[in-house]
Amino acid sequence: PICFPVTIQARTDTGYDVSGNMVRSAIKRYPGRIFIHGGAEALREADWTLASGIFNVKCDATIAEWEAHILRTLAQMLAKSRIGIGFNMLCDLATDRKPHLYYGNVEQYALWALNQEVKVTIYQDVKYEYKRF
Repeated sequence: PICFPVTIQARTDTGYDVSGNMVRSAIKRYPGRIFIHGGAEALREADWTLASGIFNVKCDATIAEWEAHILRTLAQMLAKSRIGIGFNMLCDLATDRKPHLYYGNVEQYALWALNQEVKVTIYQDVKYEYKRF
């Protein structure tokens, strides 16, 4: 998964990934674009920061460890974003769950965002994934 901060004026897309192999592959596939090997701590300031799929695979992390990681990452994204952040996540309403995947609680993350004093919009689809913009 790659996290993309997007600057709206004089648009610049920068892709980030914790996997060096993914960054090298992205550079080959999208020459001329900027890709950085690193996580949320490497983010540059941007209008928007978008994260897709980066919270789904928790592997062997406990729920508490993974949720702490998610909240740290969201806080880092928010700190580097002038306008806002967007992310998606599997939802805890899913019935066919896999043990290595994380299924977030919509209300938990909406409350977190409200405590950060940011506007919350939740889009939930039939596959029990939700997005926050």
